[in-house]
Amino acid sequence: MLSGTYCINQGYTLEPHLALQCHIEMTAEMIASGCEVGAAEIEAHLGSPAVQTPEHMQKQANLSQLHDVAERLYTQWISALVC
Repeated sequence: MLSGTYCINQGYTLEPHLALQCHIEMTAEMIASGCEVGAAEIEAHLGSPAVQTPEHMQKQANLSQLHDVAERLYTQWISALVC
Protein backbone atom coordinates (compact mmCIF):
# COMPACT_ATOMS: atom_id res chain seq x y z
CA MET A 1 0.00 0.00 0.00
CA LEU A 2 1.14 3.55 -0.76
CA SER A 3 0.47 6.25 1.80
CA GLY A 4 1.26 9.91 2.33
CA THR A 5 1.18 12.49 5.09
CA TYR A 6 -2.32 13.73 4.25
CA CYS A 7 -3.80 10.67 2.59
CA ILE A 8 -3.29 7.27 4.19
CA ASN A 9 -4.54 5.41 1.09
CA GLN A 10 -2.56 6.75 -1.87
CA GLY A 11 -2.59 3.45 -3.72
CA TYR A 12 -2.97 -0.28 -3.43
CA THR A 13 -3.36 -3.47 -5.40
CA LEU A 14 -5.98 -6.14 -5.02
CA GLU A 15 -5.21 -9.16 -7.17
CA PRO A 16 -4.75 -7.78 -10.70
CA HIS A 17 -6.35 -4.42 -9.86
CA LEU A 18 -4.32 -1.27 -9.31
CA ALA A 19 -5.86 1.71 -7.50
CA LEU A 20 -4.12 5.07 -7.25
CA GLN A 21 -5.26 8.22 -5.47
CA CYS A 22 -2.24 10.10 -6.82
CA HIS A 23 -1.75 11.12 -10.44
CA ILE A 24 1.47 9.81 -11.92
CA GLU A 25 0.26 10.47 -15.46
CA MET A 26 0.29 14.28 -15.14
CA THR A 27 1.54 16.68 -17.79
CA ALA A 28 2.24 20.39 -17.44
CA GLU A 29 -0.98 21.08 -19.36
CA MET A 30 -3.00 18.84 -17.04
CA ILE A 31 -1.61 20.59 -13.96
CA ALA A 32 -2.38 24.04 -15.40
CA SER A 33 -5.90 22.96 -16.39
CA GLY A 34 -6.56 21.39 -12.99
CA CYS A 35 -5.42 24.54 -11.24
CA GLU A 36 -7.68 26.64 -13.46
CA VAL A 37 -10.75 24.42 -13.13
CA GLY A 38 -10.22 23.92 -9.39
CA ALA A 39 -9.21 27.51 -8.58
CA ALA A 40 -12.17 28.17 -6.28
CA GLU A 41 -11.71 24.90 -4.40
CA ILE A 42 -7.96 25.47 -4.04
CA GLU A 43 -8.53 29.02 -2.79
CA ALA A 44 -11.16 27.86 -0.28
CA HIS A 45 -8.75 25.32 1.26
CA LEU A 46 -5.38 27.12 1.18
CA GLY A 47 -5.36 27.16 4.99
CA SER A 48 -4.88 23.39 5.01
CA PRO A 49 -1.28 22.14 5.04
CA ALA A 50 -2.37 19.52 2.48
CA VAL A 51 -3.25 22.14 -0.16
CA GLN A 52 -0.64 23.83 -2.33
CA THR A 53 -1.00 27.03 -4.33
CA PRO A 54 -1.35 26.65 -8.10
CA GLU A 55 2.02 28.37 -8.52
CA HIS A 56 3.70 25.89 -6.20
CA MET A 57 2.12 22.90 -7.94
CA GLN A 58 3.24 24.11 -11.34
CA LYS A 59 6.73 25.10 -10.20
CA GLN A 60 7.47 21.97 -8.15
CA ALA A 61 6.18 19.35 -10.56
CA ASN A 62 9.09 17.10 -11.52
CA LEU A 63 7.37 15.63 -14.56
CA SER A 64 10.42 13.78 -15.85
CA GLN A 65 10.77 11.85 -12.59
CA LEU A 66 7.00 11.36 -12.37
CA HIS A 67 6.84 9.93 -15.89
CA ASP A 68 9.70 7.56 -15.09
CA VAL A 69 7.78 6.28 -12.06
CA ALA A 70 4.62 5.92 -14.17
CA GLU A 71 6.48 3.97 -16.86
CA ARG A 72 8.01 1.56 -14.35
CA LEU A 73 4.79 1.11 -12.37
CA TYR A 74 2.56 0.53 -15.40
CA THR A 75 5.12 -1.77 -17.05
CA GLN A 76 5.36 -3.91 -13.93
CA TRP A 77 1.59 -3.97 -13.41
CA ILE A 78 0.83 -4.84 -17.06
CA SER A 79 3.44 -7.61 -17.09
CA ALA A 80 1.62 -9.28 -14.22
CA LEU A 81 -1.65 -9.21 -16.20
CA VAL A 82 -0.28 -11.17 -19.17
CA CYS A 83 -0.83 -14.90 -18.84
